[in-house]
Amino acid sequence: MMSASYQIEDCRTRYSGDADHHQKVLSFPARFICGDCFEVQLDKVLAEDAPFDVCSCQFAMLYSWSTEVHARRALANVSALLRPRGIFIGTMPDSNVIVKKLREAEGLQFGNSVYWIRFDEEFDDKVHFYT
Repeated sequence: MMSASYQIEDCRTRYSGDADHHQKVLSFPARFICGDCFEVQLDKVLAEDAPFDVCSCQFAMLYSWSTEVHARRALANVSALLRPRGIFIGTMPDSNVIVKKLREAEGLQFGNSVYWIRFDEEFDDKVHFYT
């Protein structure tokens, strides 16, 4: 599930192997859905497909923490869709590490050969995160 239709098209392209002519077509079925998984009750949307052995959310869970309601919906969706003993794989950036690395950097960017984070301008206001 992605929140923007252009992301869905990109997923379809990668799934079908069209993005890289050397990639083989995947043999497992896929269903592409455009929607906000932090607002929608997914067990109703995915009733025919659930439960799942694995649920993965890579670098998107942080958006659910914009409000407590969204965070609770995200976690409720994962819980409702996984089989007992199912696995959730989630990745979120650690704001403490990002701030530490930014303070250690000489400018407004830092990274390595794998990633870069660049800030357009300094930001003095406190940002409140809900945990």
